[in-house]
Amino acid sequence: MSENDETEKALIGRAAGGDSEARAELVRLHQDFIYNAVCHMIDDRNSADDLTQSVFLKALENIGSFEMRAKFSTWLYSIMINTVRNYQRKEHTRRSFSLDENPGDNDRDPIKADLSAAGKEPWEALVSKENTEIVRCAIASLESDHREIIVLRDIEGLSYKRLAKILDISPGTVKSRLSRARNALKQKLEQMTERI
Repeated sequence: MSENDETEKALIGRAAGGDSEARAELVRLHQDFIYNAVCHMIDDRNSADDLTQSVFLKALENIGSFEMRAKFSTWLYSIMINTVRNYQRKEHTRRSFSLDENPGDNDRDPIKADLSAAGKEPWEALVSKENTEIVRCAIASLESDHREIIVLRDIEGLSYKRLAKILDISPGTVKSRLSRARNALKQKLEQMTERI
């Protein structure tokens, strides 16, 4: 077990005992990933903020039931997936994309286009930003199970093994679902670029 794992294990123990500083540190360690993933799944920053807070409230309320057999982040990501799914069922909405309200405007977004990148001409930066917007729109139009696996694997970079644990499916199912999701995304991108 690494030193980071030992530190996190100690934080979890203290948080389960009610230590507010340990709870705040656990939130700090994981909030960017949770927020970004939620934002990409629902594409609504206000709701993403609320859902991120809800994920941490649920996790901290139930931290005493966390068993140290799995990684804390895997347990937390499972709570996130269930929270987003419940939100989507409750709202009966499909994710929509708005050019006016973009989760990429937040500095914590890992795929935010960097328009001020050194060495880029303004037109290159604009094309890069447009391409990012097209990909966001295509991801937003996917079915929720395809969207969540694309976000968790291709944007957030989780391994197949972790995805299997988080989504409570076999690694083989992760691979086949990801393949179908990527094919669906490819088709959406082709449709969108044909219109341009």
